[in-house]
Amino acid sequence: MLYLGCEAGGSPGFAIVEASAADDPVRLREMRENHHPFVTEWRTVDNELDGIARASGLGRDV
Repeated sequence: MLYLGCEAGGSPGFAIVEASAADDPVRLREMRENHHPFVTEWRTVDNELDGIARASGLGRDV
């Protein structure tokens, strides 16, 4: 299992990884480093879409 870290105000994240990766600290570090930019981009897009929805008078649950 790979610990992905925890952001301020967020909950810790974990990922299940292949057994070969679990025994390789370098590979785990690379996976963790690749995960953070993906999550940051995903949250940026999500926040932008939320702003568009609010400006359009739609709720988040639409």
